[in-house]
Amino acid sequence: MTRQGRCTTNVRDTGSCRPSTSQFRQKLPWFLNALPTANCAKGGHGAYMNSVDTNGIESLTVFACRYIHMILFGNCLAAREFNSRVSDVSQMEIFPYSVFYIFFEQYWSIWKTVLINLYLALGVHYMSLKQIRKICSAKLLNFYLQVLGRENMNC
Repeated sequence: MTRQGRCTTNVRDTGSCRPSTSQFRQKLPWFLNALPTANCAKGGHGAYMNSVDTNGIESLTVFACRYIHMILFGNCLAAREFNSRVSDVSQMEIFPYSVFYIFFEQYWSIWKTVLINLYLALGVHYMSLKQIRKICSAKLLNFYLQVLGRENMNC
């Protein structure tokens, strides 16, 4: 993979530092099978091997696209907008995914959950107070009747 500490994948005959289509297709299988090392970090086996189907390299099928973004709520919305544009253009269903989007998506429906939980808590609290009032009233009435009963006996 390396020759004298250098990566052997350099494409020197391109003026724009980008490989041509034929050079890309030539180096792609090597890239997908190469493990990154300290001497040559140009290896995509771990990150991309299961994302690209190399059977019939004339037309590549990509299973996962990487989208670089910052972890913010606005970026979650921007990714959904980007997803809808790409899905419309490519006529394919694409799902934007990040472990952080799950975190943000739970807040889109949180108001409904908060209101339901508050109503349930207030309902339980009201019913508890109602039951406590009944118990206290019954004990107070029982105590009052006992006191009145003793006073009437002493007459």
